[in-house]
Amino acid sequence: MIILRFRRIFLPYCFLFCCAAVVAQPIESSKWGKVSEEEVNMTQYAPYPAASAVVLQDVGTTVLKDLGDKWGVEFDRHRRIKIFDATAFDQGNLTIYYRTDPAIEKISDMEAQLILPNGERLKIKGDNIFTENVNPAWSVKKIFIPNLQPGSILEYRYHIHSENIVTLADWYFQSELPTRWSEFTTVVPIIFEYANLINRPKDFDLLESEETTSLAANGSRISAKMAHYGLSNLPPLKVEPFMTTIDDYKAHIGFQLSTINYTDRPTQRFMSTWENLARSLEGHEKLGYQYLKSARFEKAWQAFVDYVGPVSDKSIIPASVLKFVCSNIKWNGEYRMFMPETIDAAFERRTGSSADVNLTMVALLRKAGIDAVPVLISTRSHGSIHPQYPFYEQFNSVVAYIRQGSDTGILLDATDPFQPVNELRDQHYNGGGWQLDSKNPQWLVLHPPLISEVWYGNLRLFEDGSMTGKFTIEIEGPFAADWRHELEHKTPKQVLKKRFAASYPDVIYDSIVVTNQTAIVEPIQVGFKCRIPNTANALNNFLYCKPVLDFFMLENPFKSLKRIFPVNFPYFHRAHYILNLELPLGYTLVEVPPSEKIVLPHDGGKLAFSITQTGQRQVQLTLKMEISQLDFMPEDYDKLRQFFDLMVEKTQLQLVLQKS
Repeated sequence: MIILRFRRIFLPYCFLFCCAAVVAQPIESSKWGKVSEEEVNMTQYAPYPAASAVVLQDVGTTVLKDLGDKWGVEFDRHRRIKIFDATAFDQGNLTIYYRTDPAIEKISDMEAQLILPNGERLKIKGDNIFTENVNPAWSVKKIFIPNLQPGSILEYRYHIHSENIVTLADWYFQSELPTRWSEFTTVVPIIFEYANLINRPKDFDLLESEETTSLAANGSRISAKMAHYGLSNLPPLKVEPFMTTIDDYKAHIGFQLSTINYTDRPTQRFMSTWENLARSLEGHEKLGYQYLKSARFEKAWQAFVDYVGPVSDKSIIPASVLKFVCSNIKWNGEYRMFMPETIDAAFERRTGSSADVNLTMVALLRKAGIDAVPVLISTRSHGSIHPQYPFYEQFNSVVAYIRQGSDTGILLDATDPFQPVNELRDQHYNGGGWQLDSKNPQWLVLHPPLISEVWYGNLRLFEDGSMTGKFTIEIEGPFAADWRHELEHKTPKQVLKKRFAASYPDVIYDSIVVTNQTAIVEPIQVGFKCRIPNTANALNNFLYCKPVLDFFMLENPFKSLKRIFPVNFPYFHRAHYILNLELPLGYTLVEVPPSEKIVLPHDGGKLAFSITQTGQRQVQLTLKMEISQLDFMPEDYDKLRQFFDLMVEKTQLQLVLQKS
């Protein structure tokens, strides 16, 4: 994906040293506790005067050290924030994530202090610092800063030791607050070469490198390179509707180990080819071995054989495997690409991550003679993929793929029992995935399904403002899965009360019929009779009626006037509302609203609205909306926002009826 206004630059680490240019550093970072009088007296941040707080400085250092028999990474961070008003008091709840598996990190030397407006300094005590295990792979340190006041300055620092030298910690120059100054330094022995990803909204304010040395474990000095990066006056970033992770758009720099150029042995290459990576992952204990070694899934296979019985038609196997796995291993909400134990262990545990359920499917399909492989994915919340770099750390989940030709196949995802074949969870639709096969590794484009809701109504409006009649709702795609989830645990009437005409809580339902509730490959249909009070208001001889009772969206999600990031929809959308309305006896439609149609740039979507008087007392209203494009660039944002404004306007439209 190309991000407009941001220059995404891929450079080898050594290249930066060869051509680095030094730009004057606009802001001098200060040491712990050295707060200037200007910072104490600051009442607003001039470039962003409406900001409730500002990051005064965020300074980080990564040093690669010789530990004797291995290498380690020492990371230090010092961050200082100025609080302007009470709306920023949530900055006093600090969270610092660190990895506990597979590359164990240790966090230490953690300090936090608060500098009050009167200059008093409060050191944060240890009983305000907590540790939580998020999952087996991650833990978090939480720091609660008490006594926050407008005008306060809080600062904190910590140290992380890691033995993972393959992926150095990313440095994010931006956050949800405006940033006055962010600076990052690396010290790396010259035998190491790292490829890095730089995403920045402007040129660095500080970019320089120099020769240096670092201390080896035996006391000698080894040649190293030191690099400094700095950016000033960065705008705040906030999460907007329909976007992938905001980390994709922050100014940041990341590092992946490319080679180690030893002086006494051959060069060790870490970034080689996708084919080599595929071979490595196929031999990985927690990935390839799971589906390539039958001993890992003997119990699951026997249970599947007992479940499906003799099969003469292989075409039914994919759906059977999907149903079997969904019925026997419940997804636990975690996205993973590695399994902690064997497939049989997950089968007996009856719960597991996306790796557990989907690698189980790959194993059973292959055992049944189906050409199936895993497809590795980076979820929407995990971030974008960079095909230039063959590193598995880019991925965090996996689905199953059945190959049916050179460029066709079937995708399966057992994280949701109500998803049919070729439909994935929304987080898995993030552009593409990588087919794990050392003989034929390929990139796959993941084509998302259509979300569709269609309302068909035949209603009669009465003088008291109520409507009675029949409605049929037809739902397909992921929306249908949502309905089926709720219908599994609630009555149809309970689900309708939540999902239909939410603005009319007094709807009375009758004769509800649900079709295709268990036939997940078919659209689900919900038909019902209803009486809806208070759909119209009387004033003198006029009746004001709101005929659109429900729709895909009743409020525009795009509130911001401008947007510098792409809009990314996980699915294609279709919403149709067709209502045949009989007017009350003695009333006529004062004026028929004009028909309107709007088409998005590049035919990315269309909206059509019309009202037709089909008889003396009969009116047909049609509102149709379709989104046929997933990505909208910032230059198209105004038109997209207008599109949704018009859609919402039509859902709120009132018909004016006059009594004869």
